[in-house]
This record gives sequence, C-alpha cells and structure tokens, in this order.
Amino acid sequence: MKIYDNYNNYTYAKGNTEEELIQDWNEKAEENFSWILEDLGNFNEKEDENIKKFFEECTQEQENLIGIELIIKEINKIEVNKIKIYK
Repeated sequence: MKIYDNYNNYTYAKGNTEEELIQDWNEKAEENFSWILEDLGNFNEKEDENIKKFFEECTQEQENLIGIELIIKEINKIEVNKIKIYK
C-alpha cells in the first residue's frame, strides 16, 4: 500500500498494512508538507495565519484512512498534485 502523487512522482507514505500506512503518513507529515510553509511572509498577516492553519491541519495526526483522504482531497484542490491511495 502507498500514498503516491503521480504528478510530482512523490511517495507520501507506504506500508504493508493500513495501520503501517497511517503510521508512516503521520511520521512523515511535517516533512511531506513543509512546502506549504514556503509562502510565509509573501502575503499579509492574515494569509500567513491561514497558511499556518492549513499546515497544522495537514500535519495533524490521523487515526484512519478517512482523515488522510480528506487531507488529500484538500491538497489536490490547491496545488498541482494527483495524490492517491493505492491499496
């Protein structure tokens, strides 16, 4: 199993079981989504707060694939990504 971005050729997480996949996702979340913070300081203070909030939402620990799927859906909306869970 893996969570993979076909557009950017990037693996967000992998595991042999659903539990391992979720654990790997949680362990790598801050590293995987550090690019979100690259825009800090490029906009106004309100936008900076929105960026920080979005980063926190993306890196919040997930307990199941449903939470991960919701994050993937949001990420795929705002960036050129094609992240998908492969089982």
